[in-house]
Amino acid sequence: MNNIDKFKILSGITDFSFFKEFPNINCYKYYKKYLQDIDNYIKSTSYSQYKTRKLNFRFINRFDVNGIAYVKNGEDFIKINEGSLYVIYGMFGDLIINGAFSKYTSIKEVADSRIYLNNEGITEHEFNFKIPNDYNAKLLSEYLSMFAVKFIILHELGHHINGHLLYLEKHYGINEWYTKQTNRNIPDLLIKTLEMDADAFAISQLVREFKEMVINDKKINALNIPNDVKLGLLIFSLHNLFILLGEGFETQNYSNKYMSIKSRYLHNISCLKTNLEIQYFEFIDNINFIDVTSYYLKMSETLYFKVFKINNQLIDDLEQIIEEYNDFDEIKNTWNLIFDDLSKFARVPLSSKYKT
Repeated sequence: MNNIDKFKILSGITDFSFFKEFPNINCYKYYKKYLQDIDNYIKSTSYSQYKTRKLNFRFINRFDVNGIAYVKNGEDFIKINEGSLYVIYGMFGDLIINGAFSKYTSIKEVADSRIYLNNEGITEHEFNFKIPNDYNAKLLSEYLSMFAVKFIILHELGHHINGHLLYLEKHYGINEWYTKQTNRNIPDLLIKTLEMDADAFAISQLVREFKEMVINDKKINALNIPNDVKLGLLIFSLHNLFILLGEGFETQNYSNKYMSIKSRYLHNISCLKTNLEIQYFEFIDNINFIDVTSYYLKMSETLYFKVFKINNQLIDDLEQIIEEYNDFDEIKNTWNLIFDDLSKFARVPLSSKYKT
């Protein structure tokens, strides 16, 4: 393959492709505008006294898949690790090349590229990309990556928009989410409750965008993909993201203050179903959600193991999941206790109190 052909394959299709015209990285600009548009919309529709707070967003030169939200000097901040983009786009490229949604692709050739991340002139990390030549394969890979990256960004945004950080600043003198040093005095159940709420914020926004995609996205609709497969794209994206987050992360960084990655994922699937029923009932009413979820959950885990040799099945931690959900009543009680005060800091209406 000559360099011209290679550059054509590596160049992306969508506005959120990693490379638009290789070797220029395209997606930084897209996600910055994406977050700014959401922030502007909330500012224009919110009645909160905090709606005018300035939101600062940037990518930082770190290599793991993570982000952080904090407040400082009356302004809001979100930082997302650059590694989140490199790892996620690379992961879904590999999964598509190795058979994900192969009914809709016809891959004959693959181009690869390496990106070196430098810090103070020293190469600290190397990322390898493989991108298929097939239009459909490339398109699906970009959508899968986009859903996952947006979830990470939206989760951090949820800590601001739903008032979490201002609430913690008032009650605990803490302005950052999360570091081991700052959260040590926060009750375990409060952390779990706010983390679940930030996830719910992200899922709710993704469902709005998923509905828009199904109805109006010409690129996706041109593939003639059935609606259950379109939903499968979102489920496959989120599940592989949580498998990725679960790679060695729970034992190293999670304590009993946090839900397990797998329990968190199951909560998000439940949240996805609820939001589809509320926001897009005509879609989900014609789909067997349990069957679709089960199929793409199994497909995700099988293919992830095939490609990356990581076995991270939900069933492995079933006892832990059951134990955590037996404690869910305590999380509900925590939500009901903080709801009124938290609402004072939120810029959008919060999920209602649980019925007791």
